[in-house]
Amino acid sequence: MKGIKEFFRGFTVSDYLFVFVLLTMCWSVKYAPIGICILVVVGIKNWVKSTSLLQSILDWKSPSFWLMLFFIWHVIGLLWTDNFRFAWSDIGMKIHFLFVPFILASVHFSFSKNKALQLWIWSLALTVVANLLFSSVQSIYYPEDNHWGFFLESEFSHWMHRSYYGTYTALAAITVLFLKPFTFKRVLWGDFGVFVLLSFATFLTGSKAAFLLIFLGIGMYLLRVLKNQKRSPIKLILGTLVSIGILVLVLPKTTVGLRLAEIPKALKNMQTAGNNDVETNASRLIVWSTSYKLITEKYWLTGAGTGDGKDELISKNYELGNIGVADKKLNSHNQYLNSWLQLGLVGIFSLLMIFVTSIRIGFQKRSVHELCLSIGLMITFLFESFIETQAGIIPFCVLICLLSLKSEPIKLSNV
Repeated sequence: MKGIKEFFRGFTVSDYLFVFVLLTMCWSVKYAPIGICILVVVGIKNWVKSTSLLQSILDWKSPSFWLMLFFIWHVIGLLWTDNFRFAWSDIGMKIHFLFVPFILASVHFSFSKNKALQLWIWSLALTVVANLLFSSVQSIYYPEDNHWGFFLESEFSHWMHRSYYGTYTALAAITVLFLKPFTFKRVLWGDFGVFVLLSFATFLTGSKAAFLLIFLGIGMYLLRVLKNQKRSPIKLILGTLVSIGILVLVLPKTTVGLRLAEIPKALKNMQTAGNNDVETNASRLIVWSTSYKLITEKYWLTGAGTGDGKDELISKNYELGNIGVADKKLNSHNQYLNSWLQLGLVGIFSLLMIFVTSIRIGFQKRSVHELCLSIGLMITFLFESFIETQAGIIPFCVLICLLSLKSEPIKLSNV
């Protein structure tokens, strides 16, 4: 209890509102806009009194600038859209690309970005515990079902889609590795336990993109351990245990192994036309191919419009005979293709610049955990249309804007 009081010492009302946003985006993201809207009102009051706020928002070297431009281009895209119902719904969700940068530029917060990231990590860890407990209760009360099934994939991820949840648990686990180097004391006090818990949850979600993130993150960490001339026994032991754990998890008959085995099957039998397959790997390859055809043939410059990208994709899939993915009304399942199809060159350029500026800041600060978060989100966008729902939009905006905040760089102690 003393540690909790110390953590929140000096917090203002604005700080607690931001804590509310951080917590709700892990548990029930539909409530996060309440805190965001209140903070926008606080920001507007500060904006009236400020003379330098506009200058900080218009800094093109900041991810916040490109986040806001990305939203503004969605509004401009209304000029050549036909499906206004979907377009206005899309703008209603993506207005957070405007709100979140504005809040972090105009509202004074007393906490550091690292304290905010730690709160996000611990909140996610608590959701894992809650999910495990809920799955345990279900397995007890429904004995006729497959008990282990309640601990896997969508049955395990109760508060959001498993792909989003797996991405966040993977990114949080990697951040724990690099936010502060492990020491024996920190291992005893639970940081390694949090890393194991989040990593375990990542594999339970069954998300292949999340598997890739956790493999890359752990690989980077082990390389740093092996390169370090002062190799301590505790770090080598931990690295060995983690490596063994990964090998066990990817065995052919495990959930991870079965999910990964589907990939070569989909590639072997791949057809981009006249294909009714709806298996996750095959369907992604189909919609990627169709999206690329639409972009290169018709929409590479201006896009189809804010509300028409998905409609055009569905129509093209019916035309090509890809009835399965068309009936399921799938989007591009790749945010870069999805944004390019929707908004053209300006849309894809502003999206890419969000990552370019974020990664640039990470390099400038020599902050490994910030680089891992930015690059991890960038990789995730290859496999999901990640920012087409609030479960992706709000955490993405909050994390990217947090990384762009000015603060003292973290010293890279030897690992």
